[in-house]
Parts: sequence; structure tokens; C-alpha cells
Amino acid sequence: MLGKGLHPNVAFGAVFLMGVVFTGISVTGVRSWILRNLSTGIAHGTGIGIGLFLLLIAANDVGLVVKNPGAGLPVSLGNITALPALMSVAGLAAIFGLVRRRVPGSILIMIVAISAIALAIDPAVAFHGVFAVPSLSAPAHASLIGAMDIKGALSMAVLPSVLALVMTAVFDATGTIRAVAGQADQLDENGRIINGGRALMADSVSSIFSGLLGGASAAAYIESTVGVAADAKTGMAAAVVGLLFLGRDVLLTVRGPRAFVCDRACADVRGSADALERE
Repeated sequence: MLGKGLHPNVAFGAVFLMGVVFTGISVTGVRSWILRNLSTGIAHGTGIGIGLFLLLIAANDVGLVVKNPGAGLPVSLGNITALPALMSVAGLAAIFGLVRRRVPGSILIMIVAISAIALAIDPAVAFHGVFAVPSLSAPAHASLIGAMDIKGALSMAVLPSVLALVMTAVFDATGTIRAVAGQADQLDENGRIINGGRALMADSVSSIFSGLLGGASAAAYIESTVGVAADAKTGMAAAVVGLLFLGRDVLLTVRGPRAFVCDRACADVRGSADALERE
């Protein structure tokens, strides 16, 4: 949508509309019907496909693969002898070994270890502190909370994008929920999710709040299988982490700094907004 020259607020409005439609599909039982008729092969294939897609993104970030400017495949092999690429491959191999040995927190251990090693030997890696001061807005921009433009999102130029978001959410998130439930042993003898209706509704409603808060669409993520594999299966771990983040933000608010952390996606949106305003 930003490629069409639309304002980021319109994109937030599109996310909100997607959440409303997504919730309607869940309430009417259409999504449950899709989930009941989703074959095991497709369910597993969805989780594997998303995982491979994330692997491609990570490989691009560390330079293992780069965009191919010529004809042929969209990506080509990068500089595999560069330090970031070598560290990433070594870290991934170590994660495989630790997971194989069933070491608790193996992925987190390697993230901390690789970060510490890179900080010590890679001059391109700089230390910016352990905690980041949150901010609800950027210079020359008001808060993104409630900034969505629903009227603009209802235009004929944006509605196809809303439909694309809905279709992606329905099949992507539904397959992801099925994969996460399988990892958590929350499938009955017929392969259906136990209390699946609650999971589907929570997943759908979260997308509505994403648009309200000025963020990308929220849904079930395949990364959740990592926590589930570490026995975080009841939802208590997610609740505790959420409360810790909330407590941190409240503490920062009371002490003075503005309280909200803007992630890279938010920064990209604001950067696009700056470019549009300059034009």
C-alpha cells in the first residue's frame, strides 16, 4: 500500500478493516470450517513453509543471500565468508545441537552468546544499552495510536489490499494455529484443536486492536512453536511476559520517559510517511 503512495494512516485503517472482516469470518464459523477440513499435509506444510520464509529473511539480513539484480532467481548467494554469515551459520548449527540434546532455552542461550561474541570481535556491532526508552511518536509525527484512516481505507484503490490481507490472515494464521496446537499436543483424536474456537476468536480480535494501536496485523506466529517446545503450553508464559512488558512501560511512564517501543516495522512506516510528506 505504501508503494501506491498511500498515507500510513490509510494502511492502519486497512489493517483495522481486515480485523473486522477476519473476526466476522471467525464468528460465523467459516474459519472453523476451514480448520476442520484442513488436511494434515497442508497444516504441516504451512508451518514448514512459513519457517523457510523466515529463514530466507534471516539469510538476507546476514548476507548469506542477496537480491539478484539480473535474470533468473530473485536471490543469489552472498558473501558466505563474511563474519556475520559465518557467525550465523555457526550459531544455527549450535542451536541444532543444543535442541537435539534438549537443553532448556537453547535458542535464547545462543542468541546471547552470538551477540556477545559479535560485540567483542565485530567492529560493526555497537552496544546501545540493555533497555530502550519507549516513545509513542517520532519527530514531526503525532502518536500512531488511533491514527487509522478508515474512510481512506474504504476507497476502491485500497479495498483489494484489504481483501488480500483477509485472505492471507485466514489461511496463513489458521494453518499456523493448527501447527502450534499440534506442537502443544492440543489436538483431539480427530486432529481438531481442543477449544479451537477460543484460539480463533482471540487471534481474530487481536488484528482489530493492531489497527487501533497503529501496528501491523497481529495473528498467530509460527515462532510460538519454539516456546511451546520449551513447555510453555498453558498461556501462562505469554501472560507473564505481557505483564512484565506492561509493568516496564508503566514504570518508565511514571519516571518521565515516554512509554512505548516502536519496532522496525513502525520505523519503516514513519520513514515512508516522511518520504511522502517531502514529495
